Amino acid sequence: SLEDYRSMLEEKNDCIRKLQEELSTWKRREAELGQLNVLISQKDQLRHEVEQSRSQLTTLQDDIRSTKDELLTIGDDLQFQMSEKKSLQAEYEEVQGQIESLTRKLSEEQTAL
Repeated sequence: SLEDYRSMLEEKNDCIRKLQEELSTWKRREAELGQLNVLISQKDQLRHEVEQSRSQLTTLQDDIRSTKDELLTIGDDLQFQMSEKKSLQAEYEEVQGQIESLTRKLSEEQTAL
């Protein structure tokens, strides 16, 4: 009968609507999954960049330690050179004093002659 046919059509329409809703849901989930994959890819790239940055940081820290050691060595050398200079300065002044003393004595002896 016509009523049965109409009822059957409504059921089929309901089924089609439900399938369309399900298809929409699946398409939405597929899009979300695509976005998730993009985020995962970005996360992996960021992780790689962080590892590279850590490696560079470690290299910089090693360079800084090495430079610090070199500076300490240079500082020690400078201190040694300064003490050498003071020592040589003292010797110079002592010799200068002896020269002046000898020059005076020579002058006195020449005057006495």
